[in-house]
Amino acid sequence: MKRGLLLSAVAVLTAFASSSPVSTAAAQAQGGDLAVTIGGPSRVKAGTELTYQATVRNNGPGVMSGAILHIDLRGSTVLKAAGCTRGRYMGDLYADCKLPALQPGQSQTVRWTSTMPKPSPTADFHVVQTFATVYPENYGSDSDPTNNYAFMWTESFRQKGDLRVGVQGPKTAAPKSTIKYRVKVWHSGRRAAEGTRLVVKASKNVTSLRASGCTWRAKKRQLVCSLGLISGQGLRKTITIRAVTKAKAGSKVTVAAKVTAVAPKDPTPANNKAKAVTSIVKR
Repeated sequence: MKRGLLLSAVAVLTAFASSSPVSTAAAQAQGGDLAVTIGGPSRVKAGTELTYQATVRNNGPGVMSGAILHIDLRGSTVLKAAGCTRGRYMGDLYADCKLPALQPGQSQTVRWTSTMPKPSPTADFHVVQTFATVYPENYGSDSDPTNNYAFMWTESFRQKGDLRVGVQGPKTAAPKSTIKYRVKVWHSGRRAAEGTRLVVKASKNVTSLRASGCTWRAKKRQLVCSLGLISGQGLRKTITIRAVTKAKAGSKVTVAAKVTAVAPKDPTPANNKAKAVTSIVKR
């Protein structure tokens, strides 16, 4: 037999073997590997509709003839999942979703919705927990059951927190001296203050304000400090500022501070400002 005819015969036999019922059964006998991941919001307002999704993938090498995705929801009284069987067990909501056969590399996404309840009167926040578990239909074999489970939670906070600032400095100072001030920023509440920014302005008899990690803007006569995230529950940050002055005796040096945050909204913005006044006297 010529070499070309031999190669053609081998190719035909290989194609036939890959598409034959025998080879398909062998692939199924190898078993597949179901894996699940879950996604959804991590922090929302009370009353918000929550949308979650779980993606089930067959990592192969075999075919999974069918699978069941089990969703367990804790902390909410609403669970909507189209095409799934829903129920309640020991106070928790659940849904069982039947998935089609998955070839190696194929995936299936299931979406469901819930609602974030309001925190109880004695709590500052509420948590909705979501669990997703996938397993082969009829409890078949899975080559790696360790990735059949995923979990996440969504938080809702009642207490918005209160951001406030204070300025401490000497009552008197010598002419043309460098005066040290301390600016303290507090934040109460369980939710941290995000994107916190401190701006300190000085009177005209101040040449510059200096502080570690802050920027002095001479034209606007202000010191800008990006404080970032400040945790709640009464925690604070202290910034030491040195004011280089050209003040003469009989004048006063004023340092005024204002603190803001991107989130959450401050319910009492009146205490976001503070100032200190120092009298310049001969010594």
